[in-house]
Amino acid sequence: MDTYDAAQFVMRKTNLLNECITINEKLLSTVDDLDLLNDLIDQRGMLVHDLDTLNVSVSSHIKSLCTQEQKDQMDRLVTLIIDQDQELISALNDKRTALLNAIKENVKTKNVIKYAEADVSASGSYMDIKK
Repeated sequence: MDTYDAAQFVMRKTNLLNECITINEKLLSTVDDLDLLNDLIDQRGMLVHDLDTLNVSVSSHIKSLCTQEQKDQMDRLVTLIIDQDQELISALNDKRTALLNAIKENVKTKNVIKYAEADVSASGSYMDIKK
């Protein structure tokens, strides 16, 4: 038996979707803070789980009682979330690329420093002509 009527279902789902949008906005603004990013991703995962549970627990009859305007509103929120996800993926890919490039530069710099500090006689390229 459903514990929601159509209005309660729409209100609960809209609230969950709006919370998801809020967390996505925080994710987009904290791409550089990995600790906070992990916490926000966990929170978002719980919201997605709650949305799944809500959709499973409400019968298709109750869902069909929603007005077209309510369905359109929920669809717009889902579309916004998908767009935010695409922006987040792009931002994370850019961050990953920047980190990889920084690591490559760091390795090159360390190799140049090692080469410059290397003892010439230890490498065998220095030979004393007098001997």
